[in-house]
Amino acid sequence: MCSWAGPGAVKGLSCRVARGIVAALASAEHPMLLVSSDDVREYVGSRPYLSERIDAATLVAEEIGDGNLNLVLVCRDAQGRGVCLKQSLPYVRLVGDSWPLTQQRTAAEARWYEAVSEVAPNLAALCYGFDQDNHVIALEDLSESSVWRKELLAGDPCSEAAAAMGVLVARMSFSTSWMALGISKARRRAATHLNVELCEITEDLVFTEPLIDHPHNSVGPGLTDAVARLRNDGDLRCGVDMLRARFVEHGEALIHGDLHTGSVMVGRSAAGATAKAIDGEFCCYGPVGFDLGTLFANYLFAEVRAAVLGLAAASRDVGELSRITWDSFVAEMRSLWETSPPRGWSQPFLEQWLEAVGADSVGFAGCEALRRIIGLAKVADIESLPADAYDLAGRATLDIAATWIGLFLSHSVSRPARAGQVVESARNIAAERLDST
Repeated sequence: MCSWAGPGAVKGLSCRVARGIVAALASAEHPMLLVSSDDVREYVGSRPYLSERIDAATLVAEEIGDGNLNLVLVCRDAQGRGVCLKQSLPYVRLVGDSWPLTQQRTAAEARWYEAVSEVAPNLAALCYGFDQDNHVIALEDLSESSVWRKELLAGDPCSEAAAAMGVLVARMSFSTSWMALGISKARRRAATHLNVELCEITEDLVFTEPLIDHPHNSVGPGLTDAVARLRNDGDLRCGVDMLRARFVEHGEALIHGDLHTGSVMVGRSAAGATAKAIDGEFCCYGPVGFDLGTLFANYLFAEVRAAVLGLAAASRDVGELSRITWDSFVAEMRSLWETSPPRGWSQPFLEQWLEAVGADSVGFAGCEALRRIIGLAKVADIESLPADAYDLAGRATLDIAATWIGLFLSHSVSRPARAGQVVESARNIAAERLDST
């Protein structure tokens, strides 16, 4: 019998995964293994910032990580108090130890939570502490909430979350950029948020691999011809290259770097709805439109899914989420600018900047949509569909994504008249395409 399969095992952690973690961490510089309940009790009990929040003696740990990178444990004691422990592994969990990866990504995530806590503490999970030696971050237990993607799959768009994420992106964009910090301080701040290895993963997975022949890619047989056409589209490849350059060159503000419906926890109670972002390990200084774009693409997946399943009303409801996020983002940015106007910068500049961010967001949404259909780390919205519906959804998504990238490309030559016009055009493109599905 596997030694991690008995009564002391962390619930939800398979023997295969446990063995892989042990083998990998045994050679790591600081091999603290959180693979049994005894390990976790010892770990929590020896750290006051955790033991004051949860009783280590009665603690029960459950592994809940359904992500692609990390070990994630929810720990609860006999009184129902909980914390979440997230430990980075020295490899990409989705692939295995054949893809080694820096464990310093938890340090990047801890810095992101610290930055959010200064301006939007209610819009991200609370961080209780970070253990640099063992690459463990301690977070608020959000297990009473749901992953937003799961709510969308169940038919609830959670429009409050869409508005909340617009506010989050705006506050982070303003507070971590030259707008609030001044140019010199913003540059120094950016230097503390270098995240080279994970940025390289983003550059490869989002911009490079989907349009080349790569082992990370896979699609159903009904989409192979559509993918081949995209790879032979010179204008599309040019647009993606321009967006890749935007991601590499434009360190406008501290972005989450992987903000989508799978990295937001939503909840409802008598006090109202909540939405909290998690999983900030891909954070970096980058273009503000990237976070908005990854959200828009993931709204699109839910919208397309509902459309191909014949749920027209649900599809329309989800289709409104990008407008809600965009309007919330713009309103918050204008409010922050009005309250604390950057010295020497004009209001007309803000409007032009917002319009450029809108165009970027549509282009980045197109890249994210291509990546999730063609490349690594796919989404349940599309992958869980029956074969015929999958083909319809995949083709519609690829078609819309290519058109959105073309919209970004045309914007770079001829700018529209007002902020948000490109976002509105993108929504109309998606709606018209899905009406014919």
